[in-house]
Amino acid sequence: VDFAVVEVGLGGRLDATNIVDPIISVITQISLEHTRILGETLKEIAGEKAGVIKTNRSVVIAPQPMQVQSVFEKTSANRGAAACWVSLKHIKRNSQSLSGQFFDFQSENQLYKNLFIPLIGEHQLINAAVAICCVEQILMKMVVVDLVHALISEGLKKVKLTGRLQVVERKTKILIDSAHSPASFEALWKTIQELFCYNRLIVVIGLMRDKNLKAIGEIMISAADEIIATQAFNNPRVYQAEEIVQAWSDFSIKSICAIPSAHEALQVAQSTARKSDLICVTGSIYLAGEALKLLQQSQ
Repeated sequence: VDFAVVEVGLGGRLDATNIVDPIISVITQISLEHTRILGETLKEIAGEKAGVIKTNRSVVIAPQPMQVQSVFEKTSANRGAAACWVSLKHIKRNSQSLSGQFFDFQSENQLYKNLFIPLIGEHQLINAAVAICCVEQILMKMVVVDLVHALISEGLKKVKLTGRLQVVERKTKILIDSAHSPASFEALWKTIQELFCYNRLIVVIGLMRDKNLKAIGEIMISAADEIIATQAFNNPRVYQAEEIVQAWSDFSIKSICAIPSAHEALQVAQSTARKSDLICVTGSIYLAGEALKLLQQSQ
Protein backbone atom coordinates (compact mmCIF):
# COMPACT_ATOMS: atom_id res chain seq x y z
CA VAL A 1 0.00 0.00 0.00
CA ASP A 2 1.55 3.29 -1.13
CA PHE A 3 -1.19 5.53 0.25
CA ALA A 4 -4.15 4.62 2.46
CA VAL A 5 -7.21 6.86 2.76
CA VAL A 6 -8.61 6.28 6.26
CA GLU A 7 -12.17 7.58 6.67
CA VAL A 8 -13.39 8.66 10.09
CA GLY A 9 -16.39 6.69 11.29
CA LEU A 10 -18.01 9.40 13.42
CA GLY A 11 -16.81 12.90 14.28
CA GLY A 12 -13.04 12.75 14.56
CA ARG A 13 -11.66 13.66 17.98
CA LEU A 14 -12.74 10.45 19.71
CA ASP A 15 -12.99 8.20 16.66
CA ALA A 16 -10.88 5.03 16.61
CA THR A 17 -9.22 6.15 13.36
CA ASN A 18 -7.69 9.13 15.17
CA ILE A 19 -4.79 6.98 16.37
CA VAL A 20 -3.39 7.27 12.83
CA ASP A 21 -0.47 9.67 12.32
CA PRO A 22 -1.33 10.89 8.81
CA ILE A 23 0.68 12.63 6.11
CA ILE A 24 -2.28 14.97 5.74
CA SER A 25 -5.76 15.40 7.20
CA VAL A 26 -8.90 16.33 5.28
CA ILE A 27 -12.09 17.93 6.60
CA THR A 28 -15.03 17.82 4.20
CA GLN A 29 -18.13 20.04 4.45
CA ILE A 30 -19.91 19.69 7.77
CA SER A 31 -23.61 19.79 8.51
CA LEU A 32 -25.99 19.00 11.37
CA GLU A 33 -25.68 15.24 11.62
CA HIS A 34 -25.28 12.77 14.50
CA THR A 35 -26.22 15.67 16.77
CA ARG A 36 -26.97 13.43 19.76
CA ILE A 37 -23.32 12.38 19.80
CA LEU A 38 -21.37 15.25 18.21
CA GLY A 39 -23.34 18.22 19.51
CA GLU A 40 -26.45 20.22 18.70
CA THR A 41 -24.69 23.08 16.87
CA LEU A 42 -22.38 23.34 13.90
CA LYS A 43 -19.67 24.80 16.16
CA GLU A 44 -19.81 21.80 18.48
CA ILE A 45 -19.65 19.42 15.52
CA ALA A 46 -16.73 21.38 14.05
CA GLY A 47 -14.89 21.03 17.36
CA GLU A 48 -15.17 17.24 17.10
CA LYS A 49 -14.14 17.23 13.41
CA ALA A 50 -11.14 19.45 14.20
CA GLY A 51 -9.77 16.61 16.30
CA VAL A 52 -8.22 15.10 13.15
CA ILE A 53 -5.95 18.13 12.68
CA LYS A 54 -2.49 16.97 13.72
CA THR A 55 0.49 18.90 15.09
CA ASN A 56 2.87 20.04 12.34
CA ARG A 57 0.86 18.28 9.63
CA SER A 58 -1.04 19.80 6.73
CA VAL A 59 -4.83 19.86 6.63
CA VAL A 60 -7.12 20.47 3.64
CA ILE A 61 -10.45 22.05 4.58
CA ALA A 62 -13.52 22.15 2.33
CA PRO A 63 -15.73 25.27 2.19
CA GLN A 64 -17.48 25.63 5.54
CA PRO A 65 -20.31 27.69 7.08
CA MET A 66 -19.00 31.05 8.32
CA GLN A 67 -19.73 30.29 11.97
CA VAL A 68 -17.32 27.32 12.09
CA GLN A 69 -14.34 28.63 10.15
CA SER A 70 -12.79 30.11 13.28
CA VAL A 71 -12.87 26.68 14.97
CA PHE A 72 -10.66 25.17 12.27
CA GLU A 73 -8.47 28.26 12.03
CA LYS A 74 -7.81 28.29 15.78
CA THR A 75 -7.11 24.55 15.98
CA SER A 76 -4.76 24.69 12.99
CA ALA A 77 -2.86 27.64 14.47
CA ASN A 78 -2.57 26.06 17.91
CA ARG A 79 -1.15 22.85 16.45
CA GLY A 80 1.14 24.44 13.88
CA ALA A 81 -0.82 22.76 11.09
CA ALA A 82 -0.60 24.29 7.61
CA ALA A 83 -4.23 24.77 6.55
CA CYS A 84 -5.19 24.70 2.88
CA TRP A 85 -8.69 26.12 2.43
CA VAL A 86 -10.74 25.25 -0.63
CA SER A 87 -12.80 28.22 -1.83
CA LEU A 88 -16.03 28.00 -3.82
CA LYS A 89 -15.02 31.09 -5.80
CA HIS A 90 -12.06 29.13 -7.19
CA ILE A 91 -14.28 26.39 -8.66
CA LYS A 92 -15.96 27.07 -12.00
CA ARG A 93 -18.18 24.52 -13.70
CA ASN A 94 -17.97 24.74 -17.50
CA SER A 95 -20.57 22.13 -18.42
CA GLN A 96 -22.53 19.21 -16.98
CA SER A 97 -24.34 16.21 -18.42
CA LEU A 98 -25.37 12.80 -17.14
CA SER A 99 -21.89 11.61 -18.14
CA GLY A 100 -20.12 14.02 -15.79
CA GLN A 101 -18.77 17.57 -15.50
CA PHE A 102 -16.01 19.76 -16.93
CA PHE A 103 -14.63 22.37 -14.56
CA ASP A 104 -11.77 24.77 -13.79
CA PHE A 105 -10.10 24.98 -10.40
CA GLN A 106 -7.57 27.45 -9.03
CA SER A 107 -5.58 25.85 -6.22
CA GLU A 108 -2.91 27.54 -4.13
CA ASN A 109 -0.32 26.28 -6.60
CA GLN A 110 -1.80 26.36 -10.09
CA LEU A 111 -4.80 26.71 -12.37
CA TYR A 112 -6.43 23.54 -13.67
CA LYS A 113 -8.41 24.11 -16.86
CA ASN A 114 -11.33 22.02 -18.10
CA LEU A 115 -10.82 18.99 -15.88
CA PHE A 116 -13.37 16.20 -16.32
CA ILE A 117 -14.94 14.12 -13.58
CA PRO A 118 -17.49 11.38 -14.42
CA LEU A 119 -19.75 12.33 -11.49
CA ILE A 120 -22.74 14.64 -11.38
CA GLY A 121 -23.74 17.22 -8.78
CA GLU A 122 -22.14 20.49 -7.73
CA HIS A 123 -21.02 18.96 -4.43
CA GLN A 124 -18.81 16.53 -6.36
CA LEU A 125 -16.85 19.47 -7.77
CA ILE A 126 -16.14 20.56 -4.20
CA ASN A 127 -15.06 17.03 -3.33
CA ALA A 128 -12.83 16.95 -6.41
CA ALA A 129 -11.24 20.28 -5.47
CA VAL A 130 -10.52 18.97 -1.96
CA ALA A 131 -8.93 15.85 -3.45
CA ILE A 132 -6.80 17.96 -5.81
CA CYS A 133 -5.46 20.05 -2.93
CA CYS A 134 -4.72 16.91 -0.94
CA VAL A 135 -2.81 15.29 -3.81
CA GLU A 136 -0.92 18.52 -4.43
CA GLN A 137 0.18 18.75 -0.81
CA ILE A 138 1.56 15.21 -0.97
CA LEU A 139 3.05 15.04 -4.48
CA MET A 140 4.46 18.55 -4.95
CA LYS A 141 7.39 17.54 -2.76
CA MET A 142 8.03 14.38 -4.79
CA VAL A 143 7.51 15.11 -8.50
CA VAL A 144 7.53 18.05 -10.91
CA VAL A 145 4.47 20.28 -11.20
CA ASP A 146 3.58 19.23 -14.76
CA LEU A 147 3.48 15.58 -13.74
CA VAL A 148 1.24 16.37 -10.76
CA HIS A 149 -1.16 18.17 -13.11
CA ALA A 150 -1.23 15.18 -15.50
CA LEU A 151 -1.71 12.66 -12.70
CA ILE A 152 -4.61 14.66 -11.24
CA SER A 153 -6.29 15.07 -14.61
CA GLU A 154 -6.04 11.37 -15.45
CA GLY A 155 -7.05 10.32 -11.95
CA LEU A 156 -10.23 12.39 -11.98
CA LYS A 157 -11.30 10.86 -15.30
CA LYS A 158 -11.19 7.40 -13.73
CA VAL A 159 -13.20 8.20 -10.61
CA LYS A 160 -16.13 5.92 -9.89
CA LEU A 161 -18.56 6.27 -6.99
CA THR A 162 -21.08 3.45 -6.85
CA GLY A 163 -24.43 4.43 -5.37
CA ARG A 164 -23.75 8.17 -5.48
CA LEU A 165 -26.02 9.87 -8.01
CA GLN A 166 -25.63 6.76 -10.15
CA VAL A 167 -27.89 6.52 -13.20
CA VAL A 168 -29.18 3.09 -14.18
CA GLU A 169 -30.85 2.90 -17.57
CA ARG A 170 -34.04 0.83 -17.64
CA LYS A 171 -37.45 1.39 -19.25
CA THR A 172 -37.75 4.20 -16.73
CA LYS A 173 -34.50 5.94 -15.77
CA ILE A 174 -33.43 5.08 -12.20
CA LEU A 175 -31.24 7.31 -10.05
CA ILE A 176 -29.49 5.61 -7.11
CA ASP A 177 -28.11 7.84 -4.36
CA SER A 178 -26.93 7.44 -0.78
CA ALA A 179 -28.20 10.77 0.59
CA HIS A 180 -28.93 10.39 4.31
CA SER A 181 -28.82 13.89 5.85
CA PRO A 182 -30.81 17.06 5.14
CA ALA A 183 -27.75 18.63 3.47
CA SER A 184 -27.18 15.65 1.19
CA PHE A 185 -30.88 15.52 0.28
CA GLU A 186 -30.70 19.22 -0.64
CA ALA A 187 -27.75 18.40 -2.92
CA LEU A 188 -29.64 15.47 -4.44
CA TRP A 189 -32.75 17.56 -5.13
CA LYS A 190 -30.67 20.38 -6.63
CA THR A 191 -28.94 17.95 -9.01
CA ILE A 192 -32.25 16.38 -10.05
CA GLN A 193 -33.62 19.84 -10.89
CA GLU A 194 -30.51 20.75 -12.88
CA LEU A 195 -30.08 17.58 -14.93
CA PHE A 196 -33.25 15.54 -15.22
CA CYS A 197 -36.43 16.05 -17.23
CA TYR A 198 -39.36 13.91 -16.15
CA ASN A 199 -43.11 13.82 -15.79
CA ARG A 200 -43.29 12.32 -12.27
CA LEU A 201 -40.58 11.80 -9.65
CA ILE A 202 -41.12 8.51 -7.81
CA VAL A 203 -38.93 8.21 -4.70
CA VAL A 204 -38.16 4.90 -3.01
CA ILE A 205 -36.66 5.77 0.36
CA GLY A 206 -35.37 3.99 3.44
CA LEU A 207 -33.66 5.65 6.40
CA MET A 208 -31.56 4.70 9.40
CA ARG A 209 -33.07 5.59 12.75
CA ASP A 210 -30.43 8.21 13.66
CA LYS A 211 -31.43 10.46 10.75
CA ASN A 212 -33.52 13.65 10.93
CA LEU A 213 -36.79 12.24 9.69
CA LYS A 214 -38.76 15.52 9.78
CA ALA A 215 -36.14 17.66 7.99
CA ILE A 216 -35.57 15.03 5.29
CA GLY A 217 -39.31 14.60 4.89
CA GLU A 218 -39.85 18.32 4.27
CA ILE A 219 -37.33 18.22 1.42
CA MET A 220 -38.60 15.04 -0.20
CA ILE A 221 -42.29 15.87 0.15
CA SER A 222 -41.69 19.10 -1.79
CA ALA A 223 -39.69 17.25 -4.45
CA ALA A 224 -41.44 13.94 -5.08
CA ASP A 225 -44.74 13.21 -6.79
CA GLU A 226 -44.95 9.77 -5.20
CA ILE A 227 -43.06 8.26 -2.26
CA ILE A 228 -42.60 4.59 -1.41
CA ALA A 229 -41.13 4.09 2.06
CA THR A 230 -39.15 0.90 2.49
CA GLN A 231 -36.35 -0.78 4.48
CA ALA A 232 -32.95 -2.01 3.30
CA PHE A 233 -33.25 -4.69 5.98
CA ASN A 234 -35.23 -5.41 9.14
CA ASN A 235 -33.16 -4.10 12.05
CA PRO A 236 -33.76 -1.90 15.13
CA ARG A 237 -31.38 0.69 13.60
CA VAL A 238 -33.70 1.15 10.62
CA TYR A 239 -36.90 3.20 10.49
CA GLN A 240 -39.80 0.89 9.74
CA ALA A 241 -41.47 1.83 6.46
CA GLU A 242 -44.74 2.47 8.29
CA GLU A 243 -42.99 4.90 10.66
CA ILE A 244 -41.81 7.03 7.73
CA VAL A 245 -45.30 7.09 6.24
CA GLN A 246 -46.86 8.05 9.57
CA ALA A 247 -44.35 10.85 10.18
CA TRP A 248 -44.63 12.33 6.69
CA SER A 249 -48.38 11.91 6.25
CA ASP A 250 -48.83 14.65 8.84
CA PHE A 251 -47.58 17.28 6.40
CA SER A 252 -48.23 15.71 2.99
CA ILE A 253 -51.23 15.22 0.77
CA LYS A 254 -49.13 13.44 -1.87
CA SER A 255 -49.16 9.72 -2.59
CA ILE A 256 -47.07 7.94 0.04
CA CYS A 257 -47.16 4.26 0.96
CA ALA A 258 -45.14 1.71 2.93
CA ILE A 259 -43.65 -1.41 1.34
CA PRO A 260 -41.17 -2.90 3.83
CA SER A 261 -39.48 -5.18 1.29
CA ALA A 262 -36.95 -3.20 -0.76
CA HIS A 263 -37.32 -5.73 -3.59
CA GLU A 264 -41.09 -5.26 -3.72
CA ALA A 265 -40.80 -1.46 -3.34
CA LEU A 266 -38.51 -1.24 -6.36
CA GLN A 267 -40.75 -3.59 -8.36
CA VAL A 268 -43.82 -1.46 -7.58
CA ALA A 269 -42.00 1.73 -8.53
CA GLN A 270 -40.92 0.22 -11.85
CA SER A 271 -44.34 -1.25 -12.62
CA THR A 272 -46.20 2.01 -11.98
CA ALA A 273 -43.66 4.34 -13.64
CA ARG A 274 -43.88 5.43 -17.23
CA LYS A 275 -40.92 5.98 -19.55
CA SER A 276 -41.20 9.74 -18.99
CA ASP A 277 -40.92 9.40 -15.20
CA LEU A 278 -37.83 9.26 -12.97
CA ILE A 279 -37.35 6.76 -10.14
CA CYS A 280 -34.99 7.81 -7.35
CA VAL A 281 -33.83 5.24 -4.77
CA THR A 282 -32.23 6.95 -1.79
CA GLY A 283 -31.87 7.26 1.98
CA SER A 284 -28.86 5.13 2.86
CA ILE A 285 -25.84 3.36 1.40
CA TYR A 286 -27.52 0.11 2.49
CA LEU A 287 -30.62 0.75 0.38
CA ALA A 288 -28.50 1.92 -2.56
CA GLY A 289 -26.51 -1.31 -2.41
CA GLU A 290 -29.65 -3.43 -2.17
CA ALA A 291 -31.23 -1.63 -5.15
CA LEU A 292 -28.13 -2.05 -7.31
CA LYS A 293 -27.97 -5.76 -6.46
CA LEU A 294 -31.66 -6.22 -7.35
CA LEU A 295 -31.30 -4.31 -10.62
CA GLN A 296 -28.27 -6.36 -11.58
CA GLN A 297 -30.16 -9.59 -10.91
CA SER A 298 -33.11 -8.47 -13.04
CA GLN A 299 -31.06 -7.62 -16.13
